Amino acid sequence: MRLDQWRNTGAVGFTAFGVADYRLTPAVIAPVGKWSHLAYVADPASGVTVYLNGYPVGTNPNYIPLPRGVIGGLDTANMLLDEVVLYDRVLSPNEVLGHAAGVGIPEPATLALVGIGLLVLRRRRAQR
Repeated sequence: MRLDQWRNTGAVGFTAFGVADYRLTPAVIAPVGKWSHLAYVADPASGVTVYLNGYPVGTNPNYIPLPRGVIGGLDTANMLLDEVVLYDRVLSPNEVLGHAAGVGIPEPATLALVGIGLLVLRRRRAQR
């Protein structure tokens, strides 16, 4: 997965190492200087679809199992990654949209832990 498949183009793509570099149709340009939700969905039946902020923006009919060991290639990644999630199944468009809409919202388990922590602090302060 590459955010700048061909240097200085800003065009998103993907590489099958030793096989080929792939572009998307239409070309997908990753926004510079702002957080964006970018999702690659690889389906053996239809290839790769890239979603930007929850909406499909480009496709390529070539399928590639998405990487678990290398993101961005061997070059220095010129990006910040946050909350990388890998699935062992194809996500539906609605699932991708739901994830994009939830960016920045803590998971329920995190909210529960914070709530319990606040209750403990409150109890300790009340005992003083």
